[in-house]
Amino acid sequence: WSRANKVHRASQDNAIVKSHEKLMLKDRMTYLDQSIKRIASAVARKEEDVKFNENVIQKLRDDYASEDKKKPVFGKECPTCKRPYEETAIRAAETKFLEEKKERLGSICQKASDLAAQNDKIKEELSALSRELSPLMSKHNDDINLNAKLFERIKAVYDQKDSLTDLDGEDLRLLEEMYLDFVNSGAMLEGKQRER
Repeated sequence: WSRANKVHRASQDNAIVKSHEKLMLKDRMTYLDQSIKRIASAVARKEEDVKFNENVIQKLRDDYASEDKKKPVFGKECPTCKRPYEETAIRAAETKFLEEKKERLGSICQKASDLAAQNDKIKEELSALSRELSPLMSKHNDDINLNAKLFERIKAVYDQKDSLTDLDGEDLRLLEEMYLDFVNSGAMLEGKQRER
């Protein structure tokens, strides 16, 4: 009777350990999934910012070209009284126009420069996000591709593929691709080779 209890207890303990392992794996997968989604969302926002800034920069280029084409518009005489302007008044008006034009063009250039610098910063942030995502994706892929139990199930089906009549051509191709992906990822390696 006590031996049966020990076997039963060992079976329960084994089930608890397996259940705990499943929960730990599920927690890790959930964490990885959430991290990947967070980073992907941040990347999407940054890409939208870059695209928006590039559109604004193009509009600033158009504004610059339009502003640069402007010429002073005033005649040599007063439109109301028809008396000629003095040469100094004409030069002063042209100078004022050119100074204002220079300020407007400078303002446009400064805005474009600021946006270009902002895009450079965003691109650096995207690069940092990519560096953060890369090891997470590698870990995620390793957790799947080096999962011995999962590979055993896939290999069992793969080994029986010729006798499985309910698989069509697409199913067989998918099974072969999945099997080869696992093999190429190192699922059949043992010990130190697998750890590399």
